[in-house]
Amino acid sequence: MINRGAARTISRVALENSPAPGAWVRRAACRGLPTDRFFSDDPVQTDAARAVCRDCAVRDDCAAYAMALPGIGGIWGGLSETDRRRIRRRRGRHSGATAAGTPKAVAPSTGCRSEAPRCRT
Repeated sequence: MINRGAARTISRVALENSPAPGAWVRRAACRGLPTDRFFSDDPVQTDAARAVCRDCAVRDDCAAYAMALPGIGGIWGGLSETDRRRIRRRRGRHSGATAAGTPKAVAPSTGCRSEAPRCRT
């Protein structure tokens, strides 16, 4: 069982100890709104937060900021922490470089980038 309150506290601490976002934050659609809606477990609040992000002019900057900070919780650029984790896993699995920085081969039969002949996705 996950203690959601503790997870939110850890996320807020991670945010407090993170680098400040860039100047883009001044143009964010969420500026001035209550932050609780962006750090909620309530699906109604989460949907409301995503709706604010949907047409935001700085959505990509916001999502990139959160993607660069793996412990940060809440909705950022329309993405939840789960969404960002999923994207990181996909990028790690399908990134164009190995740990040594050399390009991975593309498996001809699957088109998947992998060090092995076949990639499991």
